[in-house]
Amino acid sequence: MKKLFTIVLFLFSLQMMAQHNFQCPILASTDDADESVEDNLLVNPGDMDLTNTELEMIYDDNVLKLCHLTSGMRFTNVVMPQGATIVNAYIQFTCKQTGSDVVHLIFNGQKSNNTSTFTSASFDISARVKTTASVTWDPLGWYTADQAGADQRTPNLASIVQEVVSSPGWVSGNSMVFIVTGSGSSRSAYAYDADPTKVAVLHIQFSPVGIAEYSEKTDATITPNPVSDKFTLTLNSTTHQSVSFKIFNQLGAELNVAGFVDNNDGSYSFDSSGLQPGLYFLNVKTENDNIVKKFIVI
Repeated sequence: MKKLFTIVLFLFSLQMMAQHNFQCPILASTDDADESVEDNLLVNPGDMDLTNTELEMIYDDNVLKLCHLTSGMRFTNVVMPQGATIVNAYIQFTCKQTGSDVVHLIFNGQKSNNTSTFTSASFDISARVKTTASVTWDPLGWYTADQAGADQRTPNLASIVQEVVSSPGWVSGNSMVFIVTGSGSSRSAYAYDADPTKVAVLHIQFSPVGIAEYSEKTDATITPNPVSDKFTLTLNSTTHQSVSFKIFNQLGAELNVAGFVDNNDGSYSFDSSGLQPGLYFLNVKTENDNIVKKFIVI
């Protein structure tokens, strides 16, 4: 009875801790950039600015430039598992220059499993393939320099992040790019080259248990589950010619596979004594199937 109570309490704790918060600032000068949209005295369409002290969304009011821009931001080491459920996501800016004129912004992501930093090559932002998902933002006025509050925070960008991390090729720790286009005036945020402590910061709230169990062809079971120090994986009671295993924690980090024994009857016994209590995912690849099973260590 005591063990049953412990299991129930642990499962309840897992549910309470199921959502995780992740944040990452811009970490390099070339990870925020502007691209000129219109022709003008000093710029041509597609010209890149990697060292601007302002991330100008979406109009450059420099008296010699006076043109709309496409802005890009790249966030590195985005730690979340492939297929995680995105609950909320936003970018927090810090006001560099005040402004209250009307501006209409459109946010997309780059449709890529792992994005590269920006370069001086023409059209390096706009040439990137965008996500189908997009989010619009008509921000209120920014009236106070150095302010980083609700008015400098984007709406929920979860649909964009979800599209990226749901790609089969997404790997926890990859990089993610956001692309900003739009019309009207501008909201001017700090860029890395102005002050690395006031750059744009990506915040994501996600549920890693969004990773789904699946199997294309083979029924698979883990017993017991929850497990303590040992468990057995059974695959249709059929011996497979080729089988390999990977174990991931709930943040998507790959762990060393504990020792296992092939029982030669379609089942495999694992030593889980080295795993901390928590939720894990066992990825099994055979000669003709790809399987993911959840298991809980108590």
